[in-house]
Amino acid sequence: MSDTRQRRSPPPTPNPLTRFDSMSPVSPFFPRPFSPSPPPPYAARPPTPKGKSSVLALTRTRRPVFCSVFAILFGILIYLNIAFYRSSGFSIHFAQAQHLNDTTEMPAARISKKPRIERLKVLRGEPTEKFRDNLRDDLNYVHSWISAGWTNDLMTYANVIYIGLISERVPIVHYFNWDVPGTPTDVRTLPFSEVFDLDRLSNEIQLPVVEWDEVKDPKSKEVEELGCWNVWEAVQYRDPNPRWPFNNTWAKQGLDISWTTVPSTVKIIPNFEHDQWARIWDLAAVTFNYGRSQALGQVKESSLFHHASPPDEQLACFDFVYFAAAVHSEEFWYSLSPVWREVGTHIHWQPAIQELGNEYMRRMFNVPTGGAIPPFISIHARRGDFFDYCDQAGLARETCYPTMDEYRFAIDRLRTAIEDKLGVSPTHVVMLSDETDPAWWAEIRAQGWYVPDHEGAGTLEKYGWWYPVILDAVIQSSGVGLLGTPASTFSLIAGRRVMDWQGGVYHEIAWANRESKLGVPVP
Repeated sequence: MSDTRQRRSPPPTPNPLTRFDSMSPVSPFFPRPFSPSPPPPYAARPPTPKGKSSVLALTRTRRPVFCSVFAILFGILIYLNIAFYRSSGFSIHFAQAQHLNDTTEMPAARISKKPRIERLKVLRGEPTEKFRDNLRDDLNYVHSWISAGWTNDLMTYANVIYIGLISERVPIVHYFNWDVPGTPTDVRTLPFSEVFDLDRLSNEIQLPVVEWDEVKDPKSKEVEELGCWNVWEAVQYRDPNPRWPFNNTWAKQGLDISWTTVPSTVKIIPNFEHDQWARIWDLAAVTFNYGRSQALGQVKESSLFHHASPPDEQLACFDFVYFAAAVHSEEFWYSLSPVWREVGTHIHWQPAIQELGNEYMRRMFNVPTGGAIPPFISIHARRGDFFDYCDQAGLARETCYPTMDEYRFAIDRLRTAIEDKLGVSPTHVVMLSDETDPAWWAEIRAQGWYVPDHEGAGTLEKYGWWYPVILDAVIQSSGVGLLGTPASTFSLIAGRRVMDWQGGVYHEIAWANRESKLGVPVP
């Protein structure tokens, strides 16, 4: 299955006059004239009184002996510390950092044991009729909405959580909305915690993350006034409104929102209409007193009660933060992405979802219940809506998409990379795609590749529209290698999971101009 995000417009044309030259090394959101005073010059060392040697002078003639003794004592201290951690339940391990764009693997020492986080202690209690009645007076919170398709919506929530991390606010996430052309419009919303393990996430990032329905009773009829920040209007020049969420979420939450547009200086590339990315730290800045005071401007009144409340100070809220990054646009595609490194990699499947995926994999590989799932390579071949890219390039379907020979060649290269890294050579290959042509699927099976049998298992009938997509994502994240589709965030996030969770390898195979990109690691 493919991801459910909206169609992407063609990549923006780089503007060399503005992309780098006009970018300050610090955010333009803050005043630039500030220049710290130079440090005072080092004072001259006072003369040593006659007849009295300095400590340095006393140790100089014994320096070799002193250094040797110090080195021995330092080594003993390190050994005792390691022994203490091991005996007290702590474990120090070196995690190999997996990168999309950096082949250098840098070891990072981490202590794995962390204090347990009780998520719901950041709320007063059970869900209330009004959201504000459940917020603690001593805490601040942050919330935003989604409008981009399942995978991109997950990335949006990761941005919200990261803003919470850097602004010391409790992130409030909400459900996912179904919006796939050609499918029913009444598909149920999907709670975040039904799929992803919020307790594990909160513990791993040491920040409680809660859901909106844990704050406000979803059955409440109360409509509340709220002031929020409008990011969308500041970063693009086509729509003079906040970004509208799927499924009329604001109304279903019982919110009547007034909007204040953030300063246009939040844009990573100023005055460039083909790029709509904002600096995530600039967004976090408006949640602090100074940043808020600098950013306040004209308020666009709400649509229901016509109030003009400024952005709320306790519950900071943004209309849409998918297009947010620390350094540059499309940052999730780069190894430096702090949102992925600090948040995204910790958003694991709910154990029940992972186990359901394991059942499908065992059935697919003919492994008995409870048996070990063999290491495998998966392919994500996004085809359906991506034919638009072929059409724009004037390429016919049969010459645009990779051929079976090209897939086999790319798989061989990926298998070699996995063997070099992990010492295993997986023979099982799984194909996952949104293609609907039976002849194409017959050709896939003729290669000896595996395909999850959603139709035979009755996935749609048993679990609903969400689960074929979810289970495909679980399967992709469980292999030791993934061959993905360029420009598909469904492939991208699965590839990151393979690298981080399985220590595996992610390559992409292009579906246009493929000769120059065939099977290579993602650039």
